[in-house]
Amino acid sequence: MNARALKILASTKLLPLLLLLALPAVARAQIYTTTNNGTITITEYVGGSGTVFIPAILYGYPITGIGPYAFQDSGSMTNVTIPTSVTNIEDYAFAYSGLKSITIVAGNAFYSSTNGILFNQSQTTLLCYPAGLAGSYAIPGGVTNIWNGAFFECASLTGVTIPNSVISIGAGAFYTCDILTNVIIPNSVTSIGAGAFISCNDLVSITIGNAVTTIGDGAFEQTRLTNVVFPASHTSIGTRAFFFLPLPSVSIPAGVTNIGDEAFADCSQITAFSVDPANSSYSSTNGILFNKSQTTLIQYPARKAGTSYTIPDNVTNIGDEAFLAANISLTNVAIGNSVVSIAEGAFEECPLITVTIPTSVTSIGKEAFYECSRLTSVTISNAPASIGPEAFGMYNVSSHLTSVTLGNSITSIGDGAFSDCSDLTNVAIPDTVTSIGAAAFGDDTSLTDVTIPDSVTNIGGYAFNDCTSLTNLIIGDSVISLGDGAFEYCPITSAVIPGGVTSIGNYAFRACTSLTNAPIPASVTSIGTNAFASTSLTSVIIPNSVTNLGDYAFDDCESVTNVTIGNGVTSIGAYAFYYCPSLASVTIPDSVTSIGIETFDYASLTNITIPNSMTNIGAGAFADCPNLTSVNIPDSVTTLGSGAFGYCTSLTNVTIGNGVTSIGAFGGCSSLTGVIIPNSVTSIGASAFEGCSSLT
Repeated sequence: MNARALKILASTKLLPLLLLLALPAVARAQIYTTTNNGTITITEYVGGSGTVFIPAILYGYPITGIGPYAFQDSGSMTNVTIPTSVTNIEDYAFAYSGLKSITIVAGNAFYSSTNGILFNQSQTTLLCYPAGLAGSYAIPGGVTNIWNGAFFECASLTGVTIPNSVISIGAGAFYTCDILTNVIIPNSVTSIGAGAFISCNDLVSITIGNAVTTIGDGAFEQTRLTNVVFPASHTSIGTRAFFFLPLPSVSIPAGVTNIGDEAFADCSQITAFSVDPANSSYSSTNGILFNKSQTTLIQYPARKAGTSYTIPDNVTNIGDEAFLAANISLTNVAIGNSVVSIAEGAFEECPLITVTIPTSVTSIGKEAFYECSRLTSVTISNAPASIGPEAFGMYNVSSHLTSVTLGNSITSIGDGAFSDCSDLTNVAIPDTVTSIGAAAFGDDTSLTDVTIPDSVTNIGGYAFNDCTSLTNLIIGDSVISLGDGAFEYCPITSAVIPGGVTSIGNYAFRACTSLTNAPIPASVTSIGTNAFASTSLTSVIIPNSVTNLGDYAFDDCESVTNVTIGNGVTSIGAYAFYYCPSLASVTIPDSVTSIGIETFDYASLTNITIPNSMTNIGAGAFADCPNLTSVNIPDSVTTLGSGAFGYCTSLTNVTIGNGVTSIGAFGGCSSLTGVIIPNSVTSIGASAFEGCSSLT
């Protein structure tokens, strides 16, 4: 298969060959296609307006297919005519297009159209109602299936009549029909697809026929329904099927055997669930939805009155988003000793003030207590092995969490587990923890002291990033990896990096402006980009074990005076020591073959020894070093970058080795009195010695 992009100039002269735009003036459009086994599929059509005639043959090949979303960028196109050669039109082919009419050429064996609406050939399946049409529509009586995305984003559709012949409503069939207010689903319909009416923001009334057995995932999510009556035939309610609706109550009939996760989550007006006592899978007590045996609490009504709730002793699992956005008066939930699992988002956005996790709990899911902004205290007993990602994160809200007690059996603190807890001042990490996830304590701006125990081996990226009050840090001896940005923007004064660390991630200590001491152990092999940039280090010793020294690694370290680079380094990254104005001494080992762009720009070096191993000196590598007086460039150097020693205003003497072929490096060296140019040089740049006013 190969892809072809064909630019089209749509005009009457091109009628025999290309996609044509019926326009009063010349317009430009573009088509993208794929070919397979001698046939063409249109994958994207961009631009144009008016009417488009798709040709049956293009470049000698028949056009047989139109891909998904192929016309989403079709500009102001209003009409499209499809030839007899087309045998396959993918779902959502005309989504986002604004079409008003689709015409199928007579004789097409697979498709047909009536009044500009696309059907299969027998007109039993309604495939696409053009989104540019306005008003109401009565679906013809012979239609049995409303296809996936058939009325996708029909923003001007005010009403639809579904006949008794329809059996199924496909996925996304009425997606974002913004002004559709009422729908009657007839008794013939047995299934409503995933997202069928999702984001129909004005949909306030739905009548579900008595033959419907399944409602797909997100089918009515984010509509304005205030009442739903499930028929006795109903067996399955999909995940998030009624998520974020203003329903005041829900009655589950006897036949329902499946309710998906979050099916009624974030329905802020629900006061009670009721379940038919004959239901074999589900039950309710005091308006709360459980499984039949009441071992899983599925949904607590968001508007249920009361300030406290005790989870029954037989409950072992608290379901996904079970208490999501619960009533503002619910400040206390007692979690029983039988609970073993708290699922994802179980208490998200709850007004809880304190939380105690009992010893029975072994798992705290992702975002379990996310954005519980009134939470002040968390006590996690000894049982949980892991704390899920963002379990207690406070990303978008003001946090009041000041106290966290972690049990001694926790082994993993997930990504963002306590991120943005701005009032948290200290946390004791137990010595059972082996891993601290990315951003686990990121943006905890009141955190002052952190001791990472010897049990921890990995500190995730940005784990303590932007903890702007963190002044005391102890890193355990077992840590082998410091993730990207692990302590970025922390005001720590010193960091003892353990002897087992092999990698210091990008930005690991960047902008730790109070950091004066951070010895790099002999175990480290890689120092990432910006790892120590903008710190207050005074001395840097890079051990022989380091083979990778990243770009900007020590950029903007204004206090560093001397640097020793170990003999494992072969290349010094671009800007690695850029703007280190106090840097007076640097030792470059014989192993180094290349110095990157502006690596030592703005240093206070008085002299520099370039080893015989060096082959490349990058542009501006030693530029703006005002105290540098002499330079000896060895014969090994073959590339001397532009401005490599530019504006070294005290530079008086330069020796250029016989390997250099091009010079463009000494502009602005106002004290330079003489240069011996070797025979190897074949070109001298126009500004190579510009501003060298002392040259005679």
